[in-house]
Parts: sequence; structure tokens; C-alpha cells
Amino acid sequence: MNYLLECDSFCPIKLSLWLRSQNEHNTYYILYKKNSVKTFRLVVAASSNAIGITYDDLFNFTSTPLPTIDFGLFKKDYLWDGMPFFLLDRDGYFPKYGQGNHNAMVYYLSRVPHIVGYLQSKEIKSIYFRNTPHLSIEWLFAKCANYCGIEVIVSQRHILPWRYSLTKGFDRFRELIDFSIDTDELVADTLEIKHVDEFIQLNSKDYEHALPIYEKKRMGKGSLQFLNPIKQWREWVYNPYHYYKKYQAYKTYLSIAKIGDLSKRFITFFLHYQPERTTLPEGYGFQNQLLAVMELRESLPDDVFIYVKEHPSMFTNIWHPKVRNEGFYHLLSELPNVVLVALKQNTFDLIDNALAVATITGTVGVQAYIRKKPVIFFGLSMFKARGVHVYSDFKNLKLFVSQLLDYDIIIENVRLNLYQTLKGSITGLPSDKSDNLDYYSYVNYEEEAHFKLLSFYFQEKLIGCN
Repeated sequence: MNYLLECDSFCPIKLSLWLRSQNEHNTYYILYKKNSVKTFRLVVAASSNAIGITYDDLFNFTSTPLPTIDFGLFKKDYLWDGMPFFLLDRDGYFPKYGQGNHNAMVYYLSRVPHIVGYLQSKEIKSIYFRNTPHLSIEWLFAKCANYCGIEVIVSQRHILPWRYSLTKGFDRFRELIDFSIDTDELVADTLEIKHVDEFIQLNSKDYEHALPIYEKKRMGKGSLQFLNPIKQWREWVYNPYHYYKKYQAYKTYLSIAKIGDLSKRFITFFLHYQPERTTLPEGYGFQNQLLAVMELRESLPDDVFIYVKEHPSMFTNIWHPKVRNEGFYHLLSELPNVVLVALKQNTFDLIDNALAVATITGTVGVQAYIRKKPVIFFGLSMFKARGVHVYSDFKNLKLFVSQLLDYDIIIENVRLNLYQTLKGSITGLPSDKSDNLDYYSYVNYEEEAHFKLLSFYFQEKLIGCN
């Protein structure tokens, strides 16, 4: 069997060790980007069942003849939601192809026969992405796989941030791969249950305890808590224009934001840091978060407010003018009964006193659920429990909101419901350490979990072949 793995961000040494542990009858095509070529080709050379390729190899593949493409069918899938254009805008423009989306799209569509030809000639069985494809070249490649009828599998972060799942597909509604791990067996795993309980306790206390360590490190003190030129000196030295635009937006936010009145009826909408995969593409139509706030506003009666709080990382981290500017905050504040709330207002107060919490895909959703507050996810989420609404259309959103307003949604058995979500997911936490863990330190946990998921996947494939 031939499989293609897009795992450019894997540690090359760990990848090499994992390849050696796999079935020698499988051939793995390892896809990586230009800046990783030298390192990854050394790794691949040490693995007899691996072949290294780059996107250039896919885009420039030639055969005689190249396959005939039904472009009407391909474009119907590729272009229907406009996602390629949003991704191209985030990637930037490509002088090699000519300025603007038009020239980039002409080039990308011309590459489709080459990519399809490569996939068909190599008889690829399935393609693995370490995350939801979120670069324009990845999105095009994944859509070409769809066109060929090739299974695309994706590692996906679980609602509990140290756990990961594997799904079929990369669109909003994707299928969770069930590795037939017994739920009762998982619940009996006392160490993992301990982690879930600690995470619940962490998010049941005050907000200072629950704030991720990485965010605490970025913050300053006093008037420099969120915009601190000392901590952010690299940005204003190396990218002064972006820093100036951030300063302007920050001053605008401060001038508009208010302390939200907790005695009113309101839903709290927590904005995401952008640009990130969690909104583009995983917002699936709501990568512009203003649209999600507008949709929510339309679903609510006039006397229910929306309190919108900016993600602190927009000011404590690197600023991207493409995703935020002064106008964004003005447009939000112009919406009826939409209030930008001060950054200093306590996040857990805004959760505890709200009718519900809304987010695109944020971890604040599970934090709210732990605090027994209903949640609305506008983007990708596999969280299924009473009190959790994952957006599908306006009609169902309005139905959920009407239940909120009638106080018909009561969240109970939080622990049991979170235990149930463990099925089909893998922990990335080290088994030899159970104390003083940072549950938000994704970079330390996800790669370990991804290798475990791949091993499960290919073991299941091997059993299926037998």
C-alpha cells in the first residue's frame, strides 16, 4: 500500500524512528516544504520504505499524457465557499505567479492535472495531514485528493487540549475515526481521569489560575499589561509599521470598550487571536469573526446584549493588520446592543453571568462548559453534549437561542460527559509525569499523540488487509 504523509513540522529524528517501526510492505511518501528538504531527505534516506517529495514535485509532475480533468466538477468543490481566496490572502501574494488572487488562481488551477497525475501514478491509498490543511498549497492538494476519491485523514486537537483525535476529511463536518478503544477501559485509566479532574478543578477556580502560562509570560503589568514595548521590542524594531498599526488599534479598543453590566441579559463572544488555523479554515465561513457576531445578533431579541471581548494575544503577541484594524472594532460597536468589553474585565465573570458563551473554536468553550454555561461553537468542533451547540445553519442556531432564553438548557454531569469524550482520542502527555503539567503546552504533547494516532491507523489498515 502507498500512503502520503504531510508532516513537515514533525521532528525528523522521531519521524525516522516511527518509519522504521512500520510495516515494511507499506511505502510512505513524505511531503515536506522547501526549507526542510535537506534535513528530511537525510531522514528518508535512512528509511527503506519512505520516499521524500516536495510540493514542487507535485506541481511539476509530468506524464504522457497528463490526466484529463473535469474542471467544472473540480471548481465546484474547490471554489464554492471561497476558502482558497481567504487562504491566498493570508499567505500573501506571489510575485513568481504575478500579483493578486487572479494570477495566483490561474497558476493553481493549471497545477491540478499535475497533482492528480502524481497521485494516480503513485496509486496513493490515503493522505495524512498533521493539522487541517491551512495553507493555500495544502488546500489545493487536499481538494485534488478529494477529486481522486482518495481518503484524507487529519489529526485534530480534542476539546481537552492535551488529547488528539484522527478524522476522515478536512471540511467542517468530518467523521471521527473510532479505533474501538473501550470507553470503560479509558474511564478506568486513573491517570487520565486524574488529568481530566485536575483540568476541571483548574477551570473551576478564578481566572488567574486558568490563564495559560504562555499568556502570563507575554503580559506586562499595570498600564503596560497588554501593550508592552519592552516585552515586544523585537516587533517594533523589526516591523515598526505593524507595531504602529497595533498601537492605533489598541488605543481605539480602549476608547470604545466598556465594563459590561453583569446584571443585564447577555451572551459573551470571545474573539480569537488571528491569523491561526483555528479560524482559517476551521471557522468555515466565520473566519471573519464579525460575521459570527452579526449572525448571533440576528438570532437574539433586542433586549439581549452581546458582550465581545478581544483575545489578549492580539496585543501581547505579534500583530497582523490583515486580520484586525481600527475599523474592525468600530464596525463591531456599531451593531445594535453589541458591547466591546474592557480587556481588564474578568473573563470568568463574563462567563458565569452570561446566558451562554460563543466562540469560533476556542478552548474558552470547554472552560464555559466546565462552569456549567451553555456554549455556541461557530466553527469546527467535535464536542457533543447537552448545552453545546455547533453551528450548522441559522434556523438551528435560533432554536438553540430560544431554549437559552427560556432557561431550558441545564448542564449536569460535567465530569461524566467529559469522560465520555475520551473515546477515540489519544493523550500526548508523558506517562512518567503527572504533576505540575501545563495542559496548554501543545508543542510538547501533540507530536507524541500524532505518532500514536498514525500507529493506530496503520495497524487498523493492516488488520483490514488480513
